[in-house]
Amino acid sequence: MDGSQAEVYTVYLSGNAQQLWVLSAILYVAYNFALAMVVLTEYQSVSRRRDGIIGAAWGGFLLGLLVVLNYLALSRFLPIITHYQVPMLYVAGQISIYTKYVYTVVLWLGILTTAIANTYGFTQRIAEFSGFSYSWCLIMCSTLALPLSMQDFSLLVGRIYPIFGMLGLIIVIVIIGQAGKDILQRMYYNICQLYWGLRR
Repeated sequence: MDGSQAEVYTVYLSGNAQQLWVLSAILYVAYNFALAMVVLTEYQSVSRRRDGIIGAAWGGFLLGLLVVLNYLALSRFLPIITHYQVPMLYVAGQISIYTKYVYTVVLWLGILTTAIANTYGFTQRIAEFSGFSYSWCLIMCSTLALPLSMQDFSLLVGRIYPIFGMLGLIIVIVIIGQAGKDILQRMYYNICQLYWGLRR
């Protein structure tokens, strides 16, 4: 990278974007965590704690690796990609027009499957809490989501991600707090057992 490119990068990363990137990363993770909970609650729970930890570690590692590869691909085209709502489409188009078409199809399939999964999980929860039938709740949720589907993708990302990210962050904090409480209670119980065992 020559001096001119470094200057462009410095200008691009200065200001609010440079100051808030950590918060944006945290909100993004919390957002995906909140959406994943809607779907994962419908699956069977992990029988062993060790399996859950190993699965979470491998999943986090692979997702982190994909994020790094995505960043490396996007960083080659900064700051041009900032003018595109879906920057990876521009990157794919630089390889070939067929690559761009393939990426577009894969992206649409990813959006479709995510929408189906989240709609199912969300509707299932609403039906359980409200007592209405699943079909009626599905029609209601789909109808309420129609106005949002008319908005620009960048607008939705800029507004929906932070809102759901903050909600997801609250859920993460509550889960961590509950886990910490359980650990402290277990430690207290073990200490009491040890103490009374020594007293005998």
